[in-house]
Amino acid sequence: MMLRKIAVIVCGISMLLTACSLQKENGSMEKKESKEDSSMDGKYEMTVEQEELLISISIDEEAVREGKLSKWQIEVLRQYDYAMDYLKKKYPSYTFKIINCEQKNKLNPYTKFGFVSESYPEGYYKMYIDVKEGEGGNIYTPEDNFYGEIKEEEFAEKLQKLMQEEFEDQIEVSTNMTCVMGKEIGEELNLDMVLQGEIKIDHSTIITVRTKVLEEEAYNKKLEQLENFIKKRKIYGSYTIEFVNESNTDEILYEDHFFN
Repeated sequence: MMLRKIAVIVCGISMLLTACSLQKENGSMEKKESKEDSSMDGKYEMTVEQEELLISISIDEEAVREGKLSKWQIEVLRQYDYAMDYLKKKYPSYTFKIINCEQKNKLNPYTKFGFVSESYPEGYYKMYIDVKEGEGGNIYTPEDNFYGEIKEEEFAEKLQKLMQEEFEDQIEVSTNMTCVMGKEIGEELNLDMVLQGEIKIDHSTIITVRTKVLEEEAYNKKLEQLENFIKKRKIYGSYTIEFVNESNTDEILYEDHFFN
């Protein structure tokens, strides 16, 4: 939905160009506030999704249905529109629906949006928007964690293949990517660059080695080899290495944790 267009006075072409340049560098989008935002007069047009969102976080449901919005509600809709546009650009092959919101306040340093995707009906994802005041209006800087849904399994498969090529052990890898990341970590993320240590992604990875029962010294030797494999390649992340009894998949014989 197109929000009402807001007229602004441009002080000079050079200032406008400078502002545009800065916005491109930090990946933020500037939103300008209208003097009419605080007015309750007239009817504010909304989509069904926007109306449902506002009703879920507002006290006066009737006022929302009538389109009589306060200034903070209009700001929520601005952030909603920005968030949807951000997701579409970052993940062009997917569709999303924002289902809840916690607006930035004294207790919340960021606006928080919860959203879902038709491609993963059981999933639930989060986006944080850092909101800062600029000369011409609010500046938004978003981060989200949807990338993990579409990249963590592929990352685990690639890392497992590398380790199986290096070691004779029976190795399995599983990964969780749940931390929010900015616009550079999206659908087009090159996982080979992650595995070469050129891009850092927050993740928690479990490396499972199936083995017979060994002496502690043997475990420590194998642990060192596996850790050195990760560290040599500078693959960022948090790791757990666990040795599992090859005859009983539920029995962990030995484990260690490290961060690289």
